[in-house]
Amino acid sequence: MSIRFFIIAAVSAFLAACSCGGDDSKNVDFSKINTFVVSDSSGYEVGKGRAYAVINIAEPSGLSKLCKKNYAMWVSTVLQVDPTDDKNAVQSLATAFAQKEALRNQAYFIDNQNELEDRYISEIYTRVGIRKLYEDQQYITFMKEDTVVRGEVHKSHIAVGFTFNKEDFALADLLNTDDVKSYRKKITDQLQKSMGMSHDQLLDYLFLGDDCKKEGVVPLPANGPFLLADSLVFLYQEYEIAPYKAGMPCVKLPFKRKKQVAKTGTTEKSANSDAKNAKTDSGKKSVKSEKKKTDSAKKQSKKDKKSAGSEKKKTKSADSPKKKSNTDKKPSKADKKRLSRTRNQRNPRNLTRNRQKNSILFFCYNYFL
Repeated sequence: MSIRFFIIAAVSAFLAACSCGGDDSKNVDFSKINTFVVSDSSGYEVGKGRAYAVINIAEPSGLSKLCKKNYAMWVSTVLQVDPTDDKNAVQSLATAFAQKEALRNQAYFIDNQNELEDRYISEIYTRVGIRKLYEDQQYITFMKEDTVVRGEVHKSHIAVGFTFNKEDFALADLLNTDDVKSYRKKITDQLQKSMGMSHDQLLDYLFLGDDCKKEGVVPLPANGPFLLADSLVFLYQEYEIAPYKAGMPCVKLPFKRKKQVAKTGTTEKSANSDAKNAKTDSGKKSVKSEKKKTDSAKKQSKKDKKSAGSEKKKTKSADSPKKKSNTDKKPSKADKKRLSRTRNQRNPRNLTRNRQKNSILFFCYNYFL
């Protein structure tokens, strides 16, 4: 049994060490964040009544130190409690809020005790809950809901959504300020359809200022929109723009997702990718230059071949007239005389015959003339 005990203890210690989040967010699985609820309450008995406060907070687990710190800072801001550097920061904040809110309710009960007893109101309380509403690979949305009962006719209910970037747990900037006018127009159209009113009836029914009535559109909610699936949710609080019976008007508009936020360590990858791209670009340029060189060399060789062919043709054309001149030229008179002389020299008989012919012709010419 002792050996099994030591093995189990060692394995559990190893798993606990592996699960501890550090500053390096690479070790965090952002696809899924586990949450557990931190609860605390505080109360006081006041005469025949009771004043108290209850809070439930969903705390993400398996985060890096940076994410834990940012989440704890956000919780302290939302609960209006001084921040703390404790290891269990969320638990400390929940305890501080419960005590502070319970004391506030106690003071209210003491100041209005007679009036509350006449109205048979015996409890003054505050209930606060922070729960995870939505999560994907890039964003996570929490909703803070407050319910306050202090003797009013109606319970006061507040619900506000907050969307965070999962990489560092900083609030996400979802609203494009350049499209505020289009958001307001779309919200006005959606409220008109959901409430079944005309445009003028809607403007008269809602609690709008003179500027909004002149513009003919509803203002954006006091609290920024939050992300739910692929929708951007605009949630108005009770009495913010409408009577109590209208509840909390809500409008959902399609959300155009931005590029995913790069995780830590990806800058090196991007630098490496840029270097690779630069290398590939330089390689492509060198290949292109080599291709240009080869193409120019080919063109030059073609030109040289053409010039050589043209020179050969010229030489052939220059040689061809010489041949023609040697073969096709007609013999001149001097050439004929030379030929006749050579023939006479070769054959002396022809020479004597020619002389006789010439003497006869000369005699006839002189006699008849």
